[in-house]
Amino acid sequence: MDCQVFIEAEAGSCVKGVYDERSFARLRDRRTLAPYPYAYGFIPGTQGGPEDECLDCYLITRRPLSAGRLYAARVFALLEFFEGDELDHKLLAAPVGEAAPTAAELAALRDELASFITAIFRAYPDVSIRVGELQPAQEAERLLAARLASSVSSQSSD
Repeated sequence: MDCQVFIEAEAGSCVKGVYDERSFARLRDRRTLAPYPYAYGFIPGTQGGPEDECLDCYLITRRPLSAGRLYAARVFALLEFFEGDELDHKLLAAPVGEAAPTAAELAALRDELASFITAIFRAYPDVSIRVGELQPAQEAERLLAARLASSVSSQSSD
């Protein structure tokens, strides 16, 4: 399933921009304990969950991508992530026109992202986290489609 990903953090950076998810205005910066292994951001129009936030997404590519920009992408997996009692799953996508990782590469990708997430949460010792399994494209697409549909219906009732 194709989507747009707004980049908040560039690969290799320890700085994540905090943006208004509707206007894309940069509000502040947040420093992390480890550099992002891949560009990271959110999928506009997918607000939901307890904090009405957009779905998070890692854009898996070795090509440099700039923070504060939208990129066309295709989701290929969902990384289960639990922060305390809250689900905060991460979608994984590749830029349109680039191949998604092979099945053989997915386990290493999951481990790389789990190591990164664990490293950045060392700054928050009171927060319990658990990185779960990598789910297939169908699960990522199901979550994305549900959030897009929910966002459209909530906008039409405003």
